[in-house]
Amino acid sequence: MSQRQGKVALVAGAAGVTGRNLALALEKLEGWKVYGISRRPLDYCKKVLPISLDLKDKDKVHKSLSSFNDITHVYFCAYESTGDFVQDAAVNSSMFRNLVEGVEAAGCPLQHVNYVSGTKWYGNHIGPIKTPSREDDPRAMPPNPYYNYEDYVISRVKEGAEWSWSSVRPNPVCGFSTGNAMNLTMTLAVYASICKELGLPLRYASLGCQRAKWFP
Repeated sequence: MSQRQGKVALVAGAAGVTGRNLALALEKLEGWKVYGISRRPLDYCKKVLPISLDLKDKDKVHKSLSSFNDITHVYFCAYESTGDFVQDAAVNSSMFRNLVEGVEAAGCPLQHVNYVSGTKWYGNHIGPIKTPSREDDPRAMPPNPYYNYEDYVISRVKEGAEWSWSSVRPNPVCGFSTGNAMNLTMTLAVYASICKELGLPLRYASLGCQRAKWFP
């Protein structure tokens, strides 16, 4: 099977919680070749081929990806938090466009684009939300990078892009990633350690919209 015939994944955010585990899962599949984009060195499986790249720089993205001609699947797991919702939407949407269009400009046989969103889709970063949430729930108050991602891929396909697209919308993601603060596991561990040190029960830390106890 040639590279052109096989499946070649480009995972953006390959040092993060989601991207790291996705890259590790893909490299174990027969017939897959995996590239991992990250600004930090990848400290895991040598089968994942690292690409050091800042997706915010469009020119550098296009230049760096110009030497690749075999990518068939793009997985956008990157996310940069600026501390400002408006900037988050602008920065991450630009990163997503730069990646997809960089792969296209390189002449890759792109078949599918997948992006990771999350519960911000439902507006949980703004305030209490309806539960259970459903994938067909109406959008919350913009700006929101996840809405921009969806609008972008839908418009591109309508314009004639030959690739298909999909998204995943997980609840908080727990996992392992070196040096990544956006990890619920670490947050819970720190909170539990503080409770233990102060002799307090490990209770659910809510904003007043929910009341529950984890452990006595």
